[in-house]
Amino acid sequence: MLRQSLALVMVLLCAGAVPAPAGVLINEFLAANTGGIVDEDGDSSDWIELHNDATTAVNLAGWHLTDSASDLTKWTFPATNLPAGGYLVVFASGKNRAVAGAELHTSFQLSSSGEYLALVEPDGVTVAQAFAPAFPPQRENVSYGLQLVPIITELVATGAMARVWVPTNASLGSTWTARGFNDTAWLALATPVAYSVGVTSSPVLALDMNERAMDVSTLTQTGFVSFVINSNGSSTTIQTQATTRVFGNLTLTVSNTSPLGYDDRLRSTPVNSGAFTDSLLLRDFIFSREDTGTGGLDVTLAGLVPLQAYRFTVWSFDSGSPGNRVSGDDVARYIAARKTSPS
Repeated sequence: MLRQSLALVMVLLCAGAVPAPAGVLINEFLAANTGGIVDEDGDSSDWIELHNDATTAVNLAGWHLTDSASDLTKWTFPATNLPAGGYLVVFASGKNRAVAGAELHTSFQLSSSGEYLALVEPDGVTVAQAFAPAFPPQRENVSYGLQLVPIITELVATGAMARVWVPTNASLGSTWTARGFNDTAWLALATPVAYSVGVTSSPVLALDMNERAMDVSTLTQTGFVSFVINSNGSSTTIQTQATTRVFGNLTLTVSNTSPLGYDDRLRSTPVNSGAFTDSLLLRDFIFSREDTGTGGLDVTLAGLVPLQAYRFTVWSFDSGSPGNRVSGDDVARYIAARKTSPS
């Protein structure tokens, strides 16, 4: 739920439209009218809106509208004055009404799947404007047209404060939409604020931090690949150098603040006395020897695709071990990167 709404109003430039010089042009049209503007018969007919952007009035007598490139005079205007800066709606209903001073209806209808549409001058040859070879497929009750200058209205400035709440149930109902709703308990964030719905993720890399001097293939869990810690001299030596492994296009490096280094499960304290109740899941781990300063375990992953969204999962435990230990200083065996994409 977002208490500060963002909106952007934009009129798009229409692709495939051949613009006319200053004068009469097709400003916009609606090829899938279902309950919008109605004509004199009460029907939701499709419509075409003309605009005169010249400084003088234009008499449309003898001008034509057509949906066929091979029949440029398919429907003809009666004597109709379109003032400078004025607009005129012609219904594309197929009712074929061309009476001066009355509601105008073309002899053809518009196809919502896209087709040719043109405004033709009285000589029946000169195309003043055309959507050629065809305008694109249309959406219901969404007009399509030519706007020479995009119109952008910013309703909420970037950086404006918003309140966000992720509900765990439906108890709020619609009360949060009320003007007087108290949202002070909600998270305060600066816009822009976004959320994703229906995302799915597939594993890109799942690692098992294996013990040194142990059988890697035996201890690696199903669905994970082995990440064996380097040895600086023996299976019990504290690591003071980075450990790097390459997995296809990805490179993972584990390092620690010098000179304290990092170690794996083969350590003297806390004693491995079988206190880990879920031994299969948390069998192996690595941890930072830094427990008094600001250093820590560094995990660097290179090779990710730029501008691609990823979700990382790091399982940690042992924050309650005896002694002066930093919460979360032990990182469990599983480090997973998941590629996120719309479902």
